[in-house]
Amino acid sequence: MPSTEHISLEAEQVCRLSSTLRDKYHQGATRQALCGSLCESFLDMVTKRDEMREDVKFRILRLLQNNPEMSQRELAKEVGVSTGGIHYVLNALVEKGLLKLGDFTAAQDKRRYSYLLTPKGLSQKATLTTRFLARKRAEYRALKEEIDILEQEMSCVDAMVPLPRQND
Repeated sequence: MPSTEHISLEAEQVCRLSSTLRDKYHQGATRQALCGSLCESFLDMVTKRDEMREDVKFRILRLLQNNPEMSQRELAKEVGVSTGGIHYVLNALVEKGLLKLGDFTAAQDKRRYSYLLTPKGLSQKATLTTRFLARKRAEYRALKEEIDILEQEMSCVDAMVPLPRQND
């Protein structure tokens, strides 16, 4: 189940998309061009949502591999989603056979479980790690490129605008 944060993000994207399409329509874009733009934007939005879900799943599996006794509340705090969202994802991971529940015998509260990665879960985590790393490297390259451009722009501005003198 998506969090309200993700829903509001998607709503903002839909509003932006609607505004863009309206502008293109008023500029005389054809119906075919508008539909192509809509499909492309929709696919981008779906892809981003799927990547966010995959990132959440990856982070949960990674955290549980290192600390299987983490509570749902602790996981939610670490991953940045609601406790209900974590509960939903954990149940899905158990149903898919990526996690198995174990009794957390050291806990005083006998309702607590440990979440153990199954061999299938370890394999899935390895796959998710590879994709996560590739996305983060691409984001890093894009961010570095943007920073380099901004630094070049700033050096041009610095060269054109004299710095104020400091009184000695």
